[in-house]
Amino acid sequence: KVDQIVEVMKRGKISDDGRRIVTYLDDRTKVIFGLDVGKNAHRLDIGGYTNPVDHMNIEIQVSKTRGNVRIAWDLHLILDKNRQVINQIITGDRARRK
Repeated sequence: KVDQIVEVMKRGKISDDGRRIVTYLDDRTKVIFGLDVGKNAHRLDIGGYTNPVDHMNIEIQVSKTRGNVRIAWDLHLILDKNRQVINQIITGDRARRK
């Protein structure tokens, strides 16, 4: 599965600010790989992180018929000062269904 994720990432386009890679899987579904570290770190209240925390995101968004976007799945990988993963938080519609 990791190989599949890497392939999806390789097909993506890097955002202008260099913090995101966006890959369109089809006309309704996109995967966003994000890096929120340093000055770009922010709170993740849902995980109990009330101060900015360094983390990476893998988010799957699905466009609905009226143009609204549904976040189907959002993985937050919490990083320590050495950028090692120390925790994970999964949110989004699919996570709530379990």
